[in-house]
Amino acid sequence: MSGVNDMLKTVGLLFHPQVEASKILAGKMAEKLQELGLSTWVTSSWEEAEAYPHMADCDLLITLGGDGTILRAGHLAASRGVPILGVNFGRLGFLTEVEPQEALDVLPRLVSGDFRRDERHLLHAEAWRQEHLIYQAEGLNDAAIGRWGRAKVLRMQVLIDGIELGQYVADGVVIATPTGSTAYSLAAGGPIVYPGLQSLLVTPVAAHLARLRAIVVPLESRIEIIIDTHYDAQLTVDGLTDVVLTNKDRVVVTTSPKTVEFVRFGPENQFYADLHERLK
Repeated sequence: MSGVNDMLKTVGLLFHPQVEASKILAGKMAEKLQELGLSTWVTSSWEEAEAYPHMADCDLLITLGGDGTILRAGHLAASRGVPILGVNFGRLGFLTEVEPQEALDVLPRLVSGDFRRDERHLLHAEAWRQEHLIYQAEGLNDAAIGRWGRAKVLRMQVLIDGIELGQYVADGVVIATPTGSTAYSLAAGGPIVYPGLQSLLVTPVAAHLARLRAIVVPLESRIEIIIDTHYDAQLTVDGLTDVVLTNKDRVVVTTSPKTVEFVRFGPENQFYADLHERLK
């Protein structure tokens, strides 16, 4: 159980602006936390500029939405060591911890420190054009390279730690963390990777006549994707930010030194039960 409950003083609540029930519940949770002696602030998860000034004094973020809401919160929390508790208003909610009907009941457990912290690694993605860095971003789930504006396959050379692995001829490729293995990578046919494994995952999207499929590599690996196509592609990180790529551009993905921590109430092997429940 956590021993930092005496440091829990200020809690931020991020609701999904298009889900009215999440906004209502955020208000109720804020009121109860105040009754328990904590300070709170509430804002939309889409208003990052409004939330950012509060992060310096924030001890915990509660998100009310789906995994997309958590991804936004993760980008706010990663560099500040602020843990996240996710309340599920989404469809699957692999990253969330409690359902809306449980949310008010778990708040006393938060205040008393009756929870554990689940640390997840982020990845760091860079896009290079010749010798110029044109883009970089951190991702909790994945960095995805895909087609841009044309319904044609991409040719992409794949290198791991400087060694050529092969070429993908595909609609795209997803480089995912274990956390992101249940997101886009899974939809593309990649395996589910236990979140505690120290690894990264490379999965092609709709690969054409390829023997080279998904591969799991060590956490410290350097993954390089070279665009070998005379029309534009796109790099997207966590579905939130993107940049257009041209022929011979390089995408380099490594593990970020930043991590995100999640509040968990169940045991460490709860992941398997959650997987069974969400995927049936």
